[in-house]
Amino acid sequence: MALPLFFAGILFANLYRAADSPGAALGYNLFGAMVGGVMEYASMAWGVNALNLLSLAAYGGVALFLVYRSRSQVRLAPTVAIQ
Repeated sequence: MALPLFFAGILFANLYRAADSPGAALGYNLFGAMVGGVMEYASMAWGVNALNLLSLAAYGGVALFLVYRSRSQVRLAPTVAIQ
């Protein structure tokens, strides 16, 4: 029963160890836990179907953010003029 939580802990520990900014990684993890708790209570108030739509919107927002971030980080290699 607790295996998903166990593996999530192992995964987080490995990613946390490799993070450039451990403080930011821990902050994002805590923020995600809070959002998950709010979404759990929202499912009790509005139903699971509304939670599905909210989750879909959240994943779509993250996907758009990742696409935007990857496009902004693309840098062209410096060109060398041949003389």
